[in-house]
Amino acid sequence: ILQENDAKATFFEVGTSIQNYPELSKKLADAGMQMASHTWDHPDMTSLSDSEIEKTLSKTAAEMEKATGGTTPSALRPPYGAVDDNVKSQVNLPIILWSIDTLDWSSRDADAICQKVDAADPGDGDIILFHDIYESTADAVARLVPQLKAKGFQLVTVEQMFAAKNKELKNGTVYCDSNYEKAYNRTKTLLEEHPDINILVGLNEYSAIGAGKAVRDL
Repeated sequence: ILQENDAKATFFEVGTSIQNYPELSKKLADAGMQMASHTWDHPDMTSLSDSEIEKTLSKTAAEMEKATGGTTPSALRPPYGAVDDNVKSQVNLPIILWSIDTLDWSSRDADAICQKVDAADPGDGDIILFHDIYESTADAVARLVPQLKAKGFQLVTVEQMFAAKNKELKNGTVYCDSNYEKAYNRTKTLLEEHPDINILVGLNEYSAIGAGKAVRDL
């Protein structure tokens, strides 16, 4: 689907899946997709010791390198999006979350997945979360990719998106999107409509910068 539409994506792979299906990892890497880690067996990383964090990442990296013929993970998506200060201090990779959650793992319904994306009104710099283990997700992606391209979007990897915006991805830093402008505008509107509201800024560096500037400007 992606190759047919001249699209790229970032694949966060679980180590046990690479071990079981090495040919799929090789195919993705050869197709120019960004290869990234989703740990060895999907633990909550905030519950792991420092040595366990190192082990789940290094074991996954070694398995990916073996399967692909040399490619190692360039980013991490922690299972469940669970991350804390200790995880960030132990991870020598950019930590990527998402700005649009399709909840495809829950609905397992292509129509519902497409509706989630449409309702989120995706914009420049958004990161959309999918799980490639479900047929319903593949069906939804087959519909969404041409639709998004028809709207003028270029579908790229996380690395490509940040590089295009001249933004550096830093190891141990959490990113949900590259939307400084979106965070600024959303926060500014929220503050104008609700001046007494308390703003909770999330972990994403660029969203936090945008939201913080909006607070200062008002």
